Amino acid sequence: MNESVLLVRPAGNDADAAALAELGIATTIDPYLRVHPVSQSADALKLVHRCDGAAAGDWLVVTSSSTVLALHELVGQHAWAQALIRAQRAGMRVAAVGPSTAALLVADGAEHVLIPQVSSAHELCQELESEQVTSVLFPCGTKALSTVRQWAEQAQVNFESFVVYETTVVDQQPQSASALASGAISAVVLRSPSAVEAITAWGTPHRTVRIVCAGATTAAAAQAAGLKVSAISNDASSRAVAQAVAQALGASQPPD
Repeated sequence: MNESVLLVRPAGNDADAAALAELGIATTIDPYLRVHPVSQSADALKLVHRCDGAAAGDWLVVTSSSTVLALHELVGQHAWAQALIRAQRAGMRVAAVGPSTAALLVADGAEHVLIPQVSSAHELCQELESEQVTSVLFPCGTKALSTVRQWAEQAQVNFESFVVYETTVVDQQPQSASALASGAISAVVLRSPSAVEAITAWGTPHRTVRIVCAGATTAAAAQAAGLKVSAISNDASSRAVAQAVAQALGASQPPD
């Protein structure tokens, strides 16, 4: 295929690029978002303190590798690792959205990290259904989706969130913005409502650009922003996203 697909995540685009390459689809990686620790360490310190009071039934649930990296910055990797180890000794367990996030937690001392077969917050919550959960400790970003919180409420589980990083639109116009506006880009992958916000902050994609969304929540945000969604992946895995892109590119080209 002589198509070019734009990937705009602040990090973690390599897996999507590899999955698309397997289908013969070229990619352009150009982050429209940036992730950085929050300016105050209050919530990170609260999480460390909460870990010191952990007990059986408590679960640390992490849905982004940015969470772990932000904790390293805010409280120090050693201090965070020691808190995590102490909490597990007291009975707390750990769950992560996918292998990359789990690997960071394991490096900090996590043991027996629960990971869903498909990397998504929804699938992670489904895995927790069969576990003994009394409290969810959820370090997250300023724009974290409500998936875990809603699951905890429905399951009548105590939910405690700790905001440790923020996601913002990049300050300077991305190099690919003009190509996106002119239709030189064939498709763009949007993995979160934040990505929708970032793309539209720099203009409206040309009507020939396929909008591919990872999940219904992102698709709803894209539609609310006035974008025509061409395909929605069945789940958030790179394989599913790549298949959705291929589906979108295989559809009839919109008229000029």
